[in-house]
Amino acid sequence: MKKNSKISSKSKCSCIAALLRQKILNRSMVPGTPFPSAGEIAQKYNVCMMTANKALNILAQESLIVRHRGVGNFVSRNMKKKSISIGFADNLDISTDFYHSLLVDIFYENAVSALQTAPCTYRLISYEELKTGDPGLLKGLDSLLISASYIDDSTEKFLRNLKIPMVIYRSEYELDWRCTQVIPDHSNAINELFALCKSENFDGIIIFHHSHPNGRSRGSAFESTAVKYGFPNSQIKVITVEKMDVQFHAEQLLNSLKNKLVISCSDLLTLKLAHCFTKAGFTCGKDYQLVSYDNLNDLLPFPPGFPEITTIDYSRAKLAQRAVKEAVEAALDPSADFYQIIKFPTRLMRRMSALSIKKDNYEKQI
Repeated sequence: MKKNSKISSKSKCSCIAALLRQKILNRSMVPGTPFPSAGEIAQKYNVCMMTANKALNILAQESLIVRHRGVGNFVSRNMKKKSISIGFADNLDISTDFYHSLLVDIFYENAVSALQTAPCTYRLISYEELKTGDPGLLKGLDSLLISASYIDDSTEKFLRNLKIPMVIYRSEYELDWRCTQVIPDHSNAINELFALCKSENFDGIIIFHHSHPNGRSRGSAFESTAVKYGFPNSQIKVITVEKMDVQFHAEQLLNSLKNKLVISCSDLLTLKLAHCFTKAGFTCGKDYQLVSYDNLNDLLPFPPGFPEITTIDYSRAKLAQRAVKEAVEAALDPSADFYQIIKFPTRLMRRMSALSIKKDNYEKQI
């Protein structure tokens, strides 16, 4: 997991205080025991004594440490637990479709679970509420955890002017926002995929992606990496899919599907493609090979005999948990003028639909 911190010089004391605060709250430092001096902190974090003292004063004001002139600093025996409240803006895409819910709701459910066990209270904020731009909407909140799907022309101005820290998740690319963002890193698994593809002698690559921003981000990542690994543009076909036209695009490809690598940027796309190609008499893993994004292979109703799908995936649960953790830490130190881009690596899981077996042995193995 990569961590890219962008920290202004004015905020070094707040950053240091946040790091030390976490050690205290995690009980890494026992109440009543000596706490590092300003000199020790200055040396460890390569800052001046003034900055180190400011960091210590922040912790003292929060009653986390006690400072005795001429004696030293100590972890407080009577720490005041700060009661924090987090706004949670998610669950915009409420769907009655069972399979769509499997894919979309997993973020929301894991974030709620993490919030319920975190040292905070939380309040659900609806998209319609954010659209009003009511200044009193977020009164009493210490930070906001928000889905990228809530950010659009109707909410952007209001959100950019917030006076509380904000953590964005459920985006698959870095947004031009000065706040902490928790996103997946496409590069790991996609690079591995195309490194393996070099020896496969495919006649071409077909990439299906949805038209929403995250779908476009996935599709662009696959396309640019294919070019980087030497696949000419003439062999790469990128298809942007709206909600209802998957079957139409799939049927248009039937005459040219043989020996192609089909890449689907969503399990829901994969499900529809699998049924369409199977109905037309094409065998996945033999006539064409398939790589999917997301990993709901065991939960979706693929055609009988359809192989397990080679897939690119990452842990939605861990990503949601990390987003909640960042929202809590931001709430504990709202004065900190810094933000992070936290990236979770994806993984390539090689299975029978592609890149794992010889095509002429396919039928023997199923």
